[in-house]
Amino acid sequence: MTAKISPKRIERLERWLKIMPRTLLRMPDYDRANIIAAIKEYAKFNLANSQIAKYDAVRSRRLSRNQRQITQFIVILAGSLTFSVAPQLLAKQAGRGPWAISAGLLGGGLASFYAHSNATKVLTGIKLKNSTQNNRKAILERKN
Repeated sequence: MTAKISPKRIERLERWLKIMPRTLLRMPDYDRANIIAAIKEYAKFNLANSQIAKYDAVRSRRLSRNQRQITQFIVILAGSLTFSVAPQLLAKQAGRGPWAISAGLLGGGLASFYAHSNATKVLTGIKLKNSTQNNRKAILERKN
């Protein structure tokens, strides 16, 4: 967590930010160096706070571990019901009458589990790729 800055200091820093560059150049070297150092420190403080706020917002949108497991269970259950038709037909053709429904649900559950895990991997890869590209662009823009 970042340190707190007193309201009086923030007011003073805000006033210093409004000083014209020509006025700043006329100041004595010692005062000018102190003002510039304080402004840089304040900028780092604001950047750190904005990053913390950004990541807090991302964290608050994420599901908890239990919520993710419940969601995954619901997806697999819905997928098992959806994908169970083909395994049921195959089991009936094979002459497994009473086992057809359970085989269909099991096959559908496995199919939906693998579909869900593969889709999650692909989406995570896309997110990481986009995030990396955005970070590279930001770094290159800062250098220029």
